[in-house]
Amino acid sequence: MKESKTKETIKAAAKNLFFKKGNIHATTQDIADEAGVNRALIHYYFSSREQLFEVILNDAYQNITKRLHKAISSDSSFEEKIENFVSSYIDEAIEFPFMESFIASEFNRYTEVHFSLISNATTNSAMEGFFRELLIEMKKGTIPSMPPEQFLINITSMCSFPLITRPLIQRTFNMDDKAYLEFIKNRKVEILKMIFK
Repeated sequence: MKESKTKETIKAAAKNLFFKKGNIHATTQDIADEAGVNRALIHYYFSSREQLFEVILNDAYQNITKRLHKAISSDSSFEEKIENFVSSYIDEAIEFPFMESFIASEFNRYTEVHFSLISNATTNSAMEGFFRELLIEMKKGTIPSMPPEQFLINITSMCSFPLITRPLIQRTFNMDDKAYLEFIKNRKVEILKMIFK
């Protein structure tokens, strides 16, 4: 029980450094200090910093996948499903502001481990059901007609782009941290307005 708790403490510390503080170059000593443990314990639970990196990436991607599937698999109306997805996506981004950049940079490394995460997630029957629902809504005129994959990419891009490009947005529009946070919260409404205009 204690071993499991220590391992989770280390993972939480790494996640805090990578996702909350944006320190993707954190060393094992940085992670040990954040977790309040001896650095040797990190090597005990994880064979290397790279392996810990992979575990954190896997957890992050699986969390995103669960969030998507929770939204699209519910008994809510189509509009409520989209609203729930957008809201949860942005709420988590507010809590972990550097997670999007972390995931994007890691998947650009093109490792087999990374792409195995995608193959495991995209074969889910929930996604197939959601795509069928999308086509029905498109025929009804609820949303513009397009390939379901395009719709999914559009909605995730509208959520993620302002998160990945935060420094650029803040500098371009002269936003301090408080103004940016308000801007991101307002994205929930603006995205839905664009989808269901």
